[in-house]
Amino acid sequence: MRLAYITIITALMTACSEPIVDLEGSVNGETVTGAAHWGGPHIVFTNSDMGCQEVDWVETSYGVSDTVALRTSESFAAMQITFRSSDVVEGETPITATAPPANSWFLESDDGEALITTATGGSVDVEFDGEWLIGDVDVDFGASGQISGSFEIQSCVNLKSIEQ
Repeated sequence: MRLAYITIITALMTACSEPIVDLEGSVNGETVTGAAHWGGPHIVFTNSDMGCQEVDWVETSYGVSDTVALRTSESFAAMQITFRSSDVVEGETPITATAPPANSWFLESDDGEALITTATGGSVDVEFDGEWLIGDVDVDFGASGQISGSFEIQSCVNLKSIEQ
């Protein structure tokens, strides 16, 4: 009986957990201290209250252009980290400008037309806790800025695995 009670309480506490995003810094004067999601190869931080169902604009890559038309009509800023050849991997992973294992972009969307700033370097260090991703990030965008800090965010089914 006691084990059943502890299991129920633990499940309720887990279900009621809130995401934590404690990031500092900015890119082009924009911060990303709003909603955050992860799934498949992607980790996304925004400056809005964008829900999981609203991140279907995320792409695996944005090419070499400084601007791109996103699959949304929303205006927001976001930092996206994408693992290049796998889904998100536990442990510390270097972030590079164009090569594997991971890349990062800062997107400033104005009604779906986004200015893209590519990261010049950095790292992301994560661990899994069930559906939660817990970690630290430090991403350098050269003269445009830097973002670093910690996070605890829940999985988003709208960010698909590269294996699907």
